[in-house]
Amino acid sequence: MRFKEVLSIVTIFIFLFSVKAFGKTDIFIFGAMNFINSSGSASDYKEGENDFPIKNAHTTNGLGLGVSFPLIKNFFIGFESHYNLGGKAILEDPSDNDTVEIDTYKNSSLFLTLGFEIFKSKSLNLFLNGGAGLNFILEKETKIYTSKFGYETQILPPKSKNNLTGFGGIGLLYRMNDSIGLFLSSRYLYISYEDNPEKGFEILGGLNIGF
Repeated sequence: MRFKEVLSIVTIFIFLFSVKAFGKTDIFIFGAMNFINSSGSASDYKEGENDFPIKNAHTTNGLGLGVSFPLIKNFFIGFESHYNLGGKAILEDPSDNDTVEIDTYKNSSLFLTLGFEIFKSKSLNLFLNGGAGLNFILEKETKIYTSKFGYETQILPPKSKNNLTGFGGIGLLYRMNDSIGLFLSSRYLYISYEDNPEKGFEILGGLNIGF
């Protein structure tokens, strides 16, 4: 069974479990934009092994599904599943300032989340939340590119296909009625890739369905 199929089954199971086990459930369907910081340094350069160690800041897009339910008082707990599309990034060779533009590897993430409601009214909900989980690289093949100076360059996927990840941030939920709402959230994001960990800022926005 392919990983995407397994992830879909897990997401559906989490959804059904939460609806059955808890009286109130919030479903979040969202799009995401990820602003990934630059990473790597000249000290990581190894000729013939790591010729382009510096990755410039870049953006990627994604989508996802989340579910949450009350825990105690103003706290809530939940799960999120993300699918992150690949984007474009520039790698640099510090030995001669050569560069190469690459397609970043598509990946997905599954989080256990915990949140706290700072302010809540009938229509507005301001909250803090964080999450921890696993990030999965969905592509395994080596990609080949041509650098600015005309050199053929092989780019390998991250060494580990399963990596710890986490986030923390703040969000705002606007309820149009008891069942439908819109939300916007901003987060600090970290992915512990073994060879080159990534840090960044993420913006999520989408539809909330409550019942």
